[in-house]
Amino acid sequence: MSTGEITSYLNSNEVDETNNSDEDTSANTSNDTASDTMLNHLEEHIKRAIKTPLFKRYDNNKARPVLQKISFLDPRYRSHYIELAQKDFIIRLIKQEMDEIGHQMEVDKTDKNTNIGGLAAFLGNLSNIPVETNSIQDLNQIELDKYLSLPSVGLNCNPLQWWKIFHSEFPTLAKLAMKYLCIQGTSVPSERIFSCAGNVITDHRSSLSPEHAEELIFLSMNAKYVSK
Repeated sequence: MSTGEITSYLNSNEVDETNNSDEDTSANTSNDTASDTMLNHLEEHIKRAIKTPLFKRYDNNKARPVLQKISFLDPRYRSHYIELAQKDFIIRLIKQEMDEIGHQMEVDKTDKNTNIGGLAAFLGNLSNIPVETNSIQDLNQIELDKYLSLPSVGLNCNPLQWWKIFHSEFPTLAKLAMKYLCIQGTSVPSERIFSCAGNVITDHRSSLSPEHAEELIFLSMNAKYVSK
């Protein structure tokens, strides 16, 4: 039998009843079922091994909203991986923080204007004549809706670089992105700092001042960034 005939035979969907007995078919079916059961069991075991430490660390009422905000402010994910029951709640929280930022900006602007005197204050009052314009809340809602309507971004996109490019288009959301996306997803760096502190602050250096200890820890953690 040639190679082509063998390949055609193996790829054929037809079963040659003369070469395959009912016992062989039953045995193959049994083997396939056992393999599927084993694979399903292995898959469930892997999922459980991954989910258990994640739920232990993050599944609580305080951490979950923060994680969902971080996911929302990542342009690669936004609200795609937030549970439908939580989606509207997280969007409301984001909108509330946007309005708080807008209100604080108005307060800062008012305080800045009150410190201006003389001719500048007079001209400033003339320029502050009320005009028909959208409120901060309306502008924030427009910004939020525009962000949600954007097309999907590839997973290879750098979210920090993305916000650097679109900062001017989404100014308020960009402030929230700076606030939440800087949060590290692991405790390893902080644990390394504690280990470094244990090497710096020893029983033989009990008179070390807090300020001096902080400086030594900082230098120890950042020594690799200093050119020799």
